[in-house]
Amino acid sequence: MMKKIGALLLVILTLLSVFSACSKSADTKDSTSKTQTTASQEKYYDAKGNSYSSTLDVLFYDKDGNAYKLETAEDYMPDYVNQSTGERLNGLQCYVTEQGYFYYDKDNKLSLKDGSMSIYYDSSKNVYYDISTVSWDKDGTLIHQN
Repeated sequence: MMKKIGALLLVILTLLSVFSACSKSADTKDSTSKTQTTASQEKYYDAKGNSYSSTLDVLFYDKDGNAYKLETAEDYMPDYVNQSTGERLNGLQCYVTEQGYFYYDKDNKLSLKDGSMSIYYDSSKNVYYDISTVSWDKDGTLIHQN
């Protein structure tokens, strides 16, 4: 039951992130008709410190160096796509390790930490974060927002 709630929250957080990014990218005009493009100046970073103008372009890297990018399929569910092979992974089973690596929980073995909505553990008590709750700064330092 907790897995389903966590999965539902991931979908909601992902959709909010997508819609938030879309609304931030719209140009606005002030009373003097000058175009303001503050959203285009906003930067997002990946674990390697690469900068992006949209959260939708940020890459996630696994321990083997493979890059994954968020895409929404025709069913509006999030998928993370391997940028080399094109393999699509169910976004509801994607996490980021405490070390900042992309992790796919294909067997649904992670357990939600008591009292948390975004922190998970495996049987060895390794920490994993809901992928929609992490970002990086320009130095590649992981930031987790609970």
